[in-house]
Amino acid sequence: MLNTYKNITQKLTILFVFLSAFSINLPTRFMDISLWLLFIFWIISGDFKNKIQRIRENPGALVALGFFILMGLTIFYSSAPIQKSVNSWLRYNGLLLIPIIVSVLHKKKQSDLVLNIFLISSVIAVLGSYLKYFNLIPDIGIHSSIARNPVLFKYHIAHNIFIAFASYLMFCKLMKSQGLLRYSILILLFLFIFNVFFIVDSRTGQLCLLAGLGVFLARHKKESILRKYFLSFFLVCTLCIYIFSINTQTRIIHTIRNTVSLMKGSSEALKGEGRLELWANTLPLIKNHPFIGGGVGSLQGEYNLIPQKNKIIHQDGSNPHSLYLLIAHQAGILGLLGLFFFFLVHWQSSFKLVHPEYSEYFQALIIMMVISALFNCMFWRGEAHFYDLLAGALLSSYKLKTNLIKKSPKN
Repeated sequence: MLNTYKNITQKLTILFVFLSAFSINLPTRFMDISLWLLFIFWIISGDFKNKIQRIRENPGALVALGFFILMGLTIFYSSAPIQKSVNSWLRYNGLLLIPIIVSVLHKKKQSDLVLNIFLISSVIAVLGSYLKYFNLIPDIGIHSSIARNPVLFKYHIAHNIFIAFASYLMFCKLMKSQGLLRYSILILLFLFIFNVFFIVDSRTGQLCLLAGLGVFLARHKKESILRKYFLSFFLVCTLCIYIFSINTQTRIIHTIRNTVSLMKGSSEALKGEGRLELWANTLPLIKNHPFIGGGVGSLQGEYNLIPQKNKIIHQDGSNPHSLYLLIAHQAGILGLLGLFFFFLVHWQSSFKLVHPEYSEYFQALIIMMVISALFNCMFWRGEAHFYDLLAGALLSSYKLKTNLIKKSPKN
């Protein structure tokens, strides 16, 4: 009876990992429900000896847990009220997904299914974006007022980042496919790339996609000459799409001009560039406590004290639209070192995964996250679950010293 209970609850735990992966491109409420159920069944399924052992032997899981604790320690000196600082710390709770998933996924087919489920949800998100763009479905929800960003459930920034990584996975599948499947993937891949560059306007995802294509070409440079030409053709097509995307070009030129003007001391450069305003206002606040930061939740209170004339667009600076600036303010140089160490350990771990293709996927994911963190707080908001879920699935194939897989239930 006890074995049956453990078997069922452990299978349900893995099921909610799959459901969480599908929820990446769905409304945040779906993800919240999935993650709560995942956490509950992870607790009641027991087998903690094996779970803890798998976490202890996985550096990628340990560093995620350590970084979560590091940010939690800043609560004790944060200038924000205790409830606000705790709530701000819990925004990093997605980091806990990495050790949780590492402890329950034991087989390659399980991790493969996580990636494929994410791809399926990405296909739904992209097709829905086109339907919305052509007014074939009602323009409702929180994005109804964003005419140039026809997305279904996520904000345009997150949407493009997710689809950029999904495009990378599609490229990898394209190389291994044949016949009708190859042409089907080819069509979907074109829809993905076109969606990122022309339909949904977010420069971060576009940069991630270009970086992913560069990584892909570098990883497959030893392929046959036919495949080299094939990949080069796609790179040229993608660059052409990027070059002729007028809106993207206009925004990039506008950003460069404003950045130069800002460096010359012109406050007019901030007009129309929300990120530049946030960065310009946040940097002086970081200088007030550079070594250990001001604590989680403290940024909004300090930002409110900035003179009104410097806040043209953003009155609330709680989200500086740069993970590095946010960590620097909350935990100072110590926090930034912790974040860089987090990425470094994950990069090193990518070379020690049992399955070579997982190393490739994980390195592309890390590079895209490092880029997106320049312009967004991806670990701090719900979008962090995108990285945490997929990183956990890939890190579950880390080479362990102790073989505990045979003790887990059959799935």
